[in-house]
Amino acid sequence: MKANVIVLSFDVMPLSLLGCYGNEWALTPHFDQLAWEGVTFDQHFTTDATPERRQLAWWTGNSSEPELGEFPDAQAKFLFRVLHDIPCVLHVEPATRPVSRTKKGVKKSITKRTSPFERLLQFGLASVEELRERGSSSLLWLHYDGLAEPFDPPPEYLELYLDELEDLPDDQRSLDLIHAAAAVSHLDHLFGHFRRQYEEQCRGEELIWVFTAAGSCPVGFEPNGRSPAERMSEGYIHTPLIIASSNGSTKEKKSTRSVASSARSAGTRRQQLVQTIDLLPTLCELFHIEWDEPIEGQSLLPMLGDAATPSRPHLFIRDAGKMAGMRTETEFLVCRAANDQMLGEDHFGKEILLYRKPEDRWEEHDVSRMTPELTLSLLRQVPLCSH
Repeated sequence: MKANVIVLSFDVMPLSLLGCYGNEWALTPHFDQLAWEGVTFDQHFTTDATPERRQLAWWTGNSSEPELGEFPDAQAKFLFRVLHDIPCVLHVEPATRPVSRTKKGVKKSITKRTSPFERLLQFGLASVEELRERGSSSLLWLHYDGLAEPFDPPPEYLELYLDELEDLPDDQRSLDLIHAAAAVSHLDHLFGHFRRQYEEQCRGEELIWVFTAAGSCPVGFEPNGRSPAERMSEGYIHTPLIIASSNGSTKEKKSTRSVASSARSAGTRRQQLVQTIDLLPTLCELFHIEWDEPIEGQSLLPMLGDAATPSRPHLFIRDAGKMAGMRTETEFLVCRAANDQMLGEDHFGKEILLYRKPEDRWEEHDVSRMTPELTLSLLRQVPLCSH
């Protein structure tokens, strides 16, 4: 079975500004269309909240992998080692200059005097022919590293939100929110144009699209009573993940049990707890690769075809600032990494916090002191807090 996979990833993508994740006023029609055609994971979280490390889970499938080396060279080498027989390209576009790592002879071709994200997508289009000439499965991974404050969208996209600005408080937070929404709308527009061109060049072939981010940011939506561990809050660790397919014949789609655009799966959502460590094992299963090294992540392919696929009971999130988190379907525990001396109620509400999910979205109401037995039970399961 041939699998042509395109991964579009971001270091940061504000989940709260995507229409497909509940925003009712930001304009993201092309990302929303991808969600409508595929499967959207509503409970997708980062594995490591540390900005310098949050991308590592993608390349390794593990939460405790040591530093691989300078990005993106070491990550590219690791990815190519896993996907050893698959023609693949990893292209990373920072805010200032492009960095490419290719395999199987794919070359770089970038037009100058364009925005960084446009350069990234142009590189993707320039890679199509040589990837197709291989006549086999392929991976094109386009990563944008530049979406971060201060947001600097084109003026015409800011104008789209002038009416919204009139309804918001006259403060810096509102201005940041509008700038962020305009920046995301600009990226959405460029993606839509790129996707049309890419699919036109690959007409008749099934393409599997993966849209995701390593982190999020709650721009304009920060709560009044923020958790002491800000990077561990929902606004930073809850990230988008959409998997969909397009083109290809009906026969091809039926043969690809993993593709998320069958009649029963298109436009559906999954509530299972998933993380960034799950992307690598998903790619391995797509490409029928058996990786002989331990991987903590799990393939998401069974969930694409069956919404009733069992979920992991909980997931862990770490942070280099000595914080750790544990997320279940109904609770989110945040604690400072420590030893058994911290396993006591004296630390509740301070170093140990517990929030109800999904109702307490922005972690404003700590319930650790109200539910001491539950808090201790969860705390003992967190690796960084149980030694």
